[in-house]
Amino acid sequence: MARGTYGPSMGRFPSGQRGQTVNLLAVAFEGSNPSLPTRVIISSDHLQDGGNMNPELPIKDIYFQCMRCNACCSGQPGFVWLSKRDLMALSEYFDLSIQRFALTFCRIVDLGIVTTLSLKEKQNNDCIFLENDGCSVYPVRPVQCRTYPFWETILENEQSWIEEGKQCPGIGRGSLISSDRILDAFFERRQNAPLSIDEIAALAALRNNWDIQ
Repeated sequence: MARGTYGPSMGRFPSGQRGQTVNLLAVAFEGSNPSLPTRVIISSDHLQDGGNMNPELPIKDIYFQCMRCNACCSGQPGFVWLSKRDLMALSEYFDLSIQRFALTFCRIVDLGIVTTLSLKEKQNNDCIFLENDGCSVYPVRPVQCRTYPFWETILENEQSWIEEGKQCPGIGRGSLISSDRILDAFFERRQNAPLSIDEIAALAALRNNWDIQ
């Protein structure tokens, strides 16, 4: 699973940024707040009314092929935020109630203005769902993972894309990625921001069962 933002922890939110609440929120909820700046190689600004591409805005060629190295699911500590849709899909996948799934596989994280959920990690900092043959929940992996590396923070500019490529061997390889696929990833993340446990009664009731990070 892709955890966090670009940098040494690749697809993950680095846990070293826990104290940097503003930075955490800006990237965790990227695009969900229309007041946040969006300066990217390709963005929703490229869309005209009706969803057609605006031919007047240049789009950089983006190449990517997942190398199945699992580097974005392991290594340094990080965060995999869950949206409401992610929580429901994963709970159903395991045939568990959302309360039982959350207590078993999630940790609670206080970001200051919102308290949300992140997947737990193994002792070696691997994602809890990472196995020898890859992601054990691949069909229902969280939006954060499914859309990596096509995040607005990573595609903020050409340099941020190049920097991410130093950590992810699939960037710059493979076939040309269509602008539609990238925009779909942007929109999917915007529509599936990290959940607030206070908005889900079944989770709010469990607050005292977690150690808040």
